[in-house]
Amino acid sequence: MDDTDEVTHAEHLVRAGLFIAGVVHAVWESRVESAEDIPESTRDVVVHFLLDHSDSGKTRLLREHPELLGPQAERLMDCAVSASYDLPGSDGALKEFFALHLEMVRSARARGPRPDVDDPVVHDAEEITASQELRARARALRDQGRLEEAQAVLAEAVRLAQSEGDADCEGGAELDQFEILADTAKFRPHGWRAPLAHAQRSATAYRRAGNRDGERDALVAVTTVLADADSEPNLLAVLDRLTELDEGYGRWWRAYTNARNSGGPDGFITGLRWCAEHADLLGERAAYYRTMCEQKLALLEWQPFTPPEEGDARTRSLLLHVDMLRHGPTEKTMALLSRIVDDVEERRRYARSSTLQRDLSGDNFLAYLAAARSAEELRSPAAALDLIELSCSRALPVQAGLYSLWRRCPPDARERTRSRVLQKHLGDYLARPTEHDRFHLAEAFELERDNQRHHEQHLVTVGHAPSTVPLPANVAQVRAMLAEDQHVVVLASTQSIYLVTPDRCEIIGSWPTAEVERLVDDALAGLSDPSFDPGDALTRLEDHVVRPVLDHTAVGSRVYLMPSGPLWRVPLGVLGTGELSATRDVSVVPSLSVLARLLLPQPPPRTVERFVGISDPDGGLAHARGEVDHAAGRFTDSFTLSGDELEYHAVMANLADADVAHLACHGIFFPEDPDFSALHIGGPATDPEVLWYGDVARHRLRARLVVLAACHAGTGSETQGFEYSGFPGAFLAAGARAVLAPLWAVPDDSTARLMTRFYSALTSPVSVTEALRQAQRSVAADPRTSHPYHWAGFQLFGVT
Repeated sequence: MDDTDEVTHAEHLVRAGLFIAGVVHAVWESRVESAEDIPESTRDVVVHFLLDHSDSGKTRLLREHPELLGPQAERLMDCAVSASYDLPGSDGALKEFFALHLEMVRSARARGPRPDVDDPVVHDAEEITASQELRARARALRDQGRLEEAQAVLAEAVRLAQSEGDADCEGGAELDQFEILADTAKFRPHGWRAPLAHAQRSATAYRRAGNRDGERDALVAVTTVLADADSEPNLLAVLDRLTELDEGYGRWWRAYTNARNSGGPDGFITGLRWCAEHADLLGERAAYYRTMCEQKLALLEWQPFTPPEEGDARTRSLLLHVDMLRHGPTEKTMALLSRIVDDVEERRRYARSSTLQRDLSGDNFLAYLAAARSAEELRSPAAALDLIELSCSRALPVQAGLYSLWRRCPPDARERTRSRVLQKHLGDYLARPTEHDRFHLAEAFELERDNQRHHEQHLVTVGHAPSTVPLPANVAQVRAMLAEDQHVVVLASTQSIYLVTPDRCEIIGSWPTAEVERLVDDALAGLSDPSFDPGDALTRLEDHVVRPVLDHTAVGSRVYLMPSGPLWRVPLGVLGTGELSATRDVSVVPSLSVLARLLLPQPPPRTVERFVGISDPDGGLAHARGEVDHAAGRFTDSFTLSGDELEYHAVMANLADADVAHLACHGIFFPEDPDFSALHIGGPATDPEVLWYGDVARHRLRARLVVLAACHAGTGSETQGFEYSGFPGAFLAAGARAVLAPLWAVPDDSTARLMTRFYSALTSPVSVTEALRQAQRSVAADPRTSHPYHWAGFQLFGVT
């Protein structure tokens, strides 16, 4: 090589290094702009790691900079892999460069610097099939916490095993699928169905293969599901076959299921004792099931026990929580709970579908709750609140992150994922709200949940999305974003009331969950019926949950409320005397992470705002059109649709371009299935076109305000642990800055009266909170509408 070649090569390396550093910096900026907390120091060490040309240098950096093995560095490199697909002229080499370094980091964290899951797996001399290779890769992905990727690989392994005629591998891959779903879907409504299907297919495949041990293990999996699903006839047939395969297993599992279904604690305890004493019938699994039975007995009989360090995470969490209630939190229980939470967070980091995030919340809520309660006493309020944030509303940011993937789908592909069958069942139920039609609607909901899971997993698998998700916001991050007069109040699941300000995080009170839940029921019974006076319940609720806020925040300040449990169902600002909303600017947020995104600097508004209004899709809302026409008349640029003009795609296209959007339509809320809340935005009542809660993530909004003048449109609730489901959160996650919506069914004429006053005030101009305050006062002052039923339900969500 001559001097010119050396200079050219050196220049090439410099240019390549500058380009790689530029990509990482651009990705880092985009993540910070999305409210992700990735320090500059982490960005810099990632660049250093990427640009080091020697293996020994990279190994040294991994050893000397532990932040390279942390979630922020992994997230940054993961997003760089995804971004490389969209770079002009990219030929795949850049993607492979980033992907190689990403897997190097993951391998170093998981097992030390060793080959990753994509490298050939070294086996004994026995030749293995391609489907077995895939299964081994899937199990390695599962062990890293990458559950969705593992499921996708296992599905391919099943298909390949079927084509190869390898029934043994097919049975193993199906059983692996069962184990993943059994660990995550237990608390999903009807969440037993998908695991059961995999376990049954596993048993069938193993039986074809003549693998009696494999079939036995698969039938044990079937038994655990059927015992929970209360399916006695099917369970008895499975136990009979299990006994044929292994008499000891059949005898033990028959006794265990009989104990579970004994109908009372005494029978369950007696059965568990027998199972613990006879666990040797299970051979090499004896120790695991003996310990499981002993732990359950300790709980049922309130016996002393040693906090468990190993075993099923759910049972360990329950035992540790009980131990904490008995003896108070200790450093040992705190350490054990932290290990469980860390293990869950390792899986959540790769859970790119909202379905899986909700499943993980439901399955592990007790671990988060116990850890947060321990941290309140042993660590600090900020540490406890960070744990609470880890446990709540994790699906919302993930839903929002799916938008870019939906946008890449062809329109006809997106359309095929909208369930016509579900809309038909909804129309049937609305036309005939019988138990029979409600049952079929619930069945359709469960089928659609499975469809959503498959759609999301397909999206993230083929859409070049990052394999990680953003980390939740933490208290320090939110504090740094708050202005001096802004406060966050968290009414936490631990029963503590937290106050977060720019300079501190502290606990300012507590609320008794059981009493508050009863008071909320009493209050709503009065608020939703003008013939009742809810005054006493509202006053007592104000004393429990609002008085500490009034005592610790200044008049005129901005207060962001983050409720939990039953408090999602009541208008916190106007409880009792209504002093909180009268003297502070109050709004509700679903999580600190959503709030952090809303507090980011915003682009300048349009000079002339665009108003979009839709109203009265089926002619059943006599005042809706006048309500929307009045609002539209307050804006220079306005567009309205009503009645027969309303069609799903036209509505959503216009909402995407609105600065202020107003939907005066029917709202549909199912308390047992809040994730299937719906807005009727087109078509007749018997064949409605609806915007489902889960569909909002497919759209991106720019609105500073969305008004949902629809019954129950503001109603939200927690499902599967502390996961919030409600239209306000969905619209905020989709890009809206603020949402105004009612918590119950408000009469059409009262809604129109309040909205007329609201828009008259809003364009005077005053803030959204002040406009709502004036409108509620005006309606309350009218003797015809003075009862809170007519005006108190409208609650503001988000940031104004």
